[in-house]
Amino acid sequence: MSRRRPSPALDWQLEQGHALYETEDHVEGQRMRDAVNALPEPHRSCVEMRIWGRHTYKEIAEELGMTGRQNAHDHYTRGLEWLRLSMQKDA
Repeated sequence: MSRRRPSPALDWQLEQGHALYETEDHVEGQRMRDAVNALPEPHRSCVEMRIWGRHTYKEIAEELGMTGRQNAHDHYTRGLEWLRLSMQKDA
């Protein structure tokens, strides 16, 4: 599997998710890690691969044996929504 070429626009978009796991507040960071770990599969893997691994949706779909990149995108966006709701509920 080939890695993507750097793209300033995509890098900026991915960096927006940087706050999901890098924070000065270690308690908040642990809450986020716990929330990510509580996600059901394949949502958890999609979120981890997209944010931490910087994989494209195509790469995620291939790695997880999904039917296409749209499928990976759907699992990723649902996973982020569940994270958002989980973090709001716990706040």
